[in-house]
Amino acid sequence: MLSNPAGIICSSCNFLSADRVVLTTGKVNTQNDTVDSYKVEKGNITVKGNATFDKSAQQIDLIARNVSIETPLDASGINVNVITGANEVKAQDNTVVAQKPTGVASKYSLQIVKNAGVRSSSLKFIGTEANSPLKNNGNVETAGEGSSLFIAVHLIIIKVTSYLRGISILLSIKVLQIVLVKYKVLKLSQ
Repeated sequence: MLSNPAGIICSSCNFLSADRVVLTTGKVNTQNDTVDSYKVEKGNITVKGNATFDKSAQQIDLIARNVSIETPLDASGINVNVITGANEVKAQDNTVVAQKPTGVASKYSLQIVKNAGVRSSSLKFIGTEANSPLKNNGNVETAGEGSSLFIAVHLIIIKVTSYLRGISILLSIKVLQIVLVKYKVLKLSQ
């Protein structure tokens, strides 16, 4: 776990022999000498360069006010959780309790720039600030048995690609929630 409320730039960073990687801009709250939660008020996480996650990792958590993915992030076979906004996030299960934000929200809570993207076994994105949506100009790929993509946020554009089935979905409407499991849209509500 790496925590820095001022922000984290993961530039060509490597994580080896760790079953769970947590990068957060939240203040770490402990209870009985154990990490209980992360309280995020500000701070950005930027992933660029060649970020490498050893195949021993089972879960990657990016918890910050804003997250920017500026490189292809290959987390094949790993569950990735991205939680943005002013929140308190429980360390054990990533339960999110939105907090009253201070300051001005960034233009995007999660931005994936052109030629960047996330490849993972599953991707869960929770953004709690309505005026700070997701912007994806890159690729988001989930692959493998039982792969899933869950997004709960206001969306601008999201492109989801499944290389196992060769299916691409492009949504450019504003939705509140979309759930994609096993390459089929199960629920779309406005």
